[in-house]
Order: sequence, then structure tokens, then C-alpha cells
Amino acid sequence: MNGSRNLQFSIFLYFLIPLCLFTSFATHAQKPPAPSVQPLDIVREFFSANGIKHKEKYLCCDAKEHEDKIPYGKNIADNIRREANLLYADNKTAVINVMLIDTTTKSNPLELYVFLRKENDNTIKVIRDAKTDATGDWKIEAIRTLPLSRQLNRNLDELRQASKDDISRCFDSQQDYEFELANTTLAASPDKDIVQFLNTNIKKFDTLLTKTKEALYSVNETNIKRVKWNAPINKLLKELLLRNIVIGSDDCPDCIYFILDGIIATSVGFMYVQSGIKPLKPDPDKYISLRETGRGWYVYKMMGKGK
Repeated sequence: MNGSRNLQFSIFLYFLIPLCLFTSFATHAQKPPAPSVQPLDIVREFFSANGIKHKEKYLCCDAKEHEDKIPYGKNIADNIRREANLLYADNKTAVINVMLIDTTTKSNPLELYVFLRKENDNTIKVIRDAKTDATGDWKIEAIRTLPLSRQLNRNLDELRQASKDDISRCFDSQQDYEFELANTTLAASPDKDIVQFLNTNIKKFDTLLTKTKEALYSVNETNIKRVKWNAPINKLLKELLLRNIVIGSDDCPDCIYFILDGIIATSVGFMYVQSGIKPLKPDPDKYISLRETGRGWYVYKMMGKGK
């Protein structure tokens, strides 16, 4: 009797032990991986007063190549307030807008655009347009700012300090000076202020867009790049603090650019994208900032080569 029970118990253990091992293995195998650190968290810590630990692990590509030149939290003065917000994200790329605000002066903040990409350590050297593994870690690819910004802020300081004699000597009229001051103030402003200006004046922008299209369609040349301003267009340009209108660029021939300052390759302003055109997205080598406001309108900052 005892032998029979021992046999039954042995058979029970024979099947139980592998089952327990299998269950333990299966439970371990199905456990979800720990979530990777998200782009906004990385950038906030990167620009924090203490910086991020092992920062080299969070850099790749252009940022890693120019590590000694990019701004870093520990190297930023204590009187600078740091703000970071998500500008764009998909499953492989992200852009964080960083504002460095001097709390001791009334000067415009320095606005940075931090580009991140998701990739494994063994794909860091892959060119930017190559297909990468979307399950990798987030790394800072590049940090950009508009090259025009420094010059715009210098011009703005000079305009604000101009005396009556300076104004009469340098400008044809008081109106010309006021346009220059208002235009430069807006062009040097943070993205959110330029977006607000567009939204506040959207009816005038829509009217300008309509008149621009009418002027284009009245010209027979199919390769025309610039609108020959007529009186109504000129009036709206002044009211909306714009310097120029350019039709098309290398990557978007049917886009219309309403420029606050700069030339098309390096400029800041507003852009209208025709319906049906593939949506554009921020790029460290071209559209360093691109904010969609609806109905085809964008606020953009561009740096790049060529038109």
C-alpha cells in the first residue's frame, strides 16, 4: 500500500516540477519591458541645473559630434529659467522646444529646438533618413536655434534706443520706423507669440492669401516664384508686418511663404500649405520649428541651404 502511494507521489512530482518551471518561465517571458525614458523627460533633465547623469549616453549624430559646443544644464547661469515643451513627436522622432529665460533682464528668451530620435546603440551611425528600429532608446540628435535670432535681437535693441534724430536720419518717415520696430519685435518673439499673432489676424491672412492666389493666376508664366505686389497686397503686408511673399521652395513647390524676416532659406514667418500636400514636419536641417495652426496655416522657422 505504502509502495503504491510512493509511486503515485513520485508520478505527481514528475509532472508538477516541469509544470512549475514552465509557468515561471512563461510568466517571466511575458513580463512587459520597462518603459524607456521619454523625450521630454530627457530634455528637461539635460537642461536642469544639475544636468543629466552620463549625458554621453543620450547623445548621437550631430549632437554627439559637437558635444563640446551644445548648451548643457550645468553650464547655464543660475539666473536663467528653463522651460521645455513637446513640439512634435511620432514613433521614431521628437522635437522639444526649450526656452532659456534671463530673469534679470527684459531681453527675449533664447529659444532652442532639441531633436531626438529613437534608435539602438548599434544604429547610431546610420544616416538620418535610414529606417531605424522603433523599439530603441531616445537620443538627442541635434540642438538648433534660428541663426537670425541674435541679429534680430541686436536690431531690436537699437530700434528701441533710437532717438528722434536717429529716426529722422535713418527712416523716411515715422511710419517706416514704427513698421520696422513692430516687425522686428514680432520676428524676434518666441513661437507662441507669433502663433498668437497669426490666430488674432487670421481673417486678414486669409484675405492676403486670396489676393496672392489671384495675382498668381493672372500671370501666364508657370514658373513664377514671386508675387508682383499690387496696392491691396502691399497694404495687407504692412498691416501684417510682413516683408515678403515667396511662392514655393525645394521641398514644397506649392507652399506660399509670408516672411517676417530673412530670405527663404533662413527665415521666420508664416506658411500656407495647399490641401492634399503631404504634411511637413520639423527637421534639424530645414524646418527647425513648424507649428500647425489649422486650415493649412503654419508658423515656421527655417534654416538651410538653397531655396
